[in-house]
Amino acid sequence: MSLQGEVALVTGGGKNLGGLISEQMADAGATVAVHYNSPGSKKSAENMVKAIEKKGGKAAVFQANTAKPAGMVWC
Repeated sequence: MSLQGEVALVTGGGKNLGGLISEQMADAGATVAVHYNSPGSKKSAENMVKAIEKKGGKAAVFQANTAKPAGMVWC
């Protein structure tokens, strides 16, 4: 399945199951929005973006408390 031209928002997308989903979405051609919530997860989200970009994909990292959408912050 091709996701070329699509954007995938992956909550918790920097590690564990979310990380695997981020990689799969990028491999299918999507631009991936890699989400993290807690400050301790920022580095893994940034590393996921770097890994996606290294393979030629597009990704961005952002922090958001998904319980409070008004608090979303792009990094």
